[in-house]
Amino acid sequence: MTTRNRWGRALGAGVLVELAFIVLISATMAIYAATVSRKAAEFMPFGHAAIVWYAYIGGPIVTFVLTRWALRPLSSAHVAHALLVAGTAVAIHVFVGAGSIAEGTASLLVYALAEALKVAAAVAAAMLAQRNSSPAPV
Repeated sequence: MTTRNRWGRALGAGVLVELAFIVLISATMAIYAATVSRKAAEFMPFGHAAIVWYAYIGGPIVTFVLTRWALRPLSSAHVAHALLVAGTAVAIHVFVGAGSIAEGTASLLVYALAEALKVAAAVAAAMLAQRNSSPAPV
């Protein structure tokens, strides 16, 4: 355990959360197109559904795992680092998705809930890391 802050590691974890989103959605869409359907009428609804499901389920899971990774060497400041991981991921997601929100192709409620779940997952990872790094009572 280190008492040094690892802000760069936390920022990197936030970026990795969003890169994982892009990779997983791209892989899902490629597999769907190769195995099920290439018709736009079927492909687009599936794509939107896949993005929403990933945002609600995959996003928080990946955020939790990468936040745990970012917090692993720390002995303090877990919540601050976790909020930086989540804040970075949220900022990138909002920046990348701002066009689809403005065009009306994405629901603001979907984004808000997905981002709230990421923050909750990061805070949960921080609480677990904090509990695991505190000395056991004698």
